[in-house]
Amino acid sequence: MVGFLVARYGGDRPRPLVMFASYWGFVSILGYPLATDIRAGWIMVNAIVPLVIPAAVALALVVRTGWQSLAAEDRVGTVVSAALVVLVVGAMLVPAASAAYVNPTADDNELVQYAQPQQEFRETFDDIGAIAPTHEGTDLLIYGNELVVEPGTGGGMPPECLNLGHALPIHWYVAADDVTTECAYNESELRTQIEADSPAVVIAHVNRDGAVTAALDGEGEYERRQLHLRTMGREVVVFVDEDALATAENA
Repeated sequence: MVGFLVARYGGDRPRPLVMFASYWGFVSILGYPLATDIRAGWIMVNAIVPLVIPAAVALALVVRTGWQSLAAEDRVGTVVSAALVVLVVGAMLVPAASAAYVNPTADDNELVQYAQPQQEFRETFDDIGAIAPTHEGTDLLIYGNELVVEPGTGGGMPPECLNLGHALPIHWYVAADDVTTECAYNESELRTQIEADSPAVVIAHVNRDGAVTAALDGEGEYERRQLHLRTMGREVVVFVDEDALATAENA
């Protein structure tokens, strides 16, 4: 704000570059949170980048004032200017170093958005991809409103029945391996789907563990795996049909 005011009123005429960057940054602060469906701290980088220009104008004003105070032997002005410079530089460097180098993957790092599952999920995705070509019917059934949208409200990236914000990156792996995927929003749909066509793999939020276990009772031998759909958080259970996996491995 200080840099904007200096550029707007501090000279004979406004400075176009600073004014443009200021308006760009101010609009971004308001616009990005309203327009984006991504709830992550890094999204505000889109506003910070243009605001660097008016911030540099304000910092230059402080430095010039400090030099003038030093030349005039104004001890108070010099100390205040130096303190402001140290405070501003420290406020930039300390969080940046901590977030990027000291604790880059800490659970409380608000700049990190975990979009990929933990490494051990790779084996499960590989198994699903191997099962798909050799399995008839539904390869993958995904259950529960934590991952599935309400019937009739889906859209966007296939499979459209999945909640795009909560189920990613399942969409990517399903598309890459051409996995036949169905969804069950509630428990009655889950039982109907399983009775009609025993799926090779079932994925659900960990809170749905009991419902899936009960629905699969008597449907064959399923290996249960408990994994994270993100590097941190969003824990899911995966049930893999051992016969379907064995068939894929022997194909």
